[in-house]
Amino acid sequence: ADTESSSASLLQVDQSAAKTSRSCQTFPAWRLKYTAGSEIPLGPLAYGGSIGDWDACLHLCSTTQDCAQVVFAGGHCYGMSVASNEDQDDLGGSNSHYTSAHCSGQVDLGKTYARNC
Repeated sequence: ADTESSSASLLQVDQSAAKTSRSCQTFPAWRLKYTAGSEIPLGPLAYGGSIGDWDACLHLCSTTQDCAQVVFAGGHCYGMSVASNEDQDDLGGSNSHYTSAHCSGQVDLGKTYARNC
């Protein structure tokens, strides 16, 4: 039980560090436009790699310095080095199969803890 408690507190510190050193704005039901050549891996996850959920996808972008935009769809996470304000499908706000975010700021590696994503 102590180990679970310690893991939970580390995760809270991790989320807090991401908020203070880097910020992300989420766009539910938006598929923000892909820019050719902007594909990047997010930590160990390749571009478009399979991941458990949106929170894990967003966490990887928020802790990857070069990630300016991330799109999540169908269990896959697409990290990009370029952020776009354009909607890919002209369905912004009603594209329920997608969630996107823009992230900016500096990753503080001294305050980032490992997280199982």
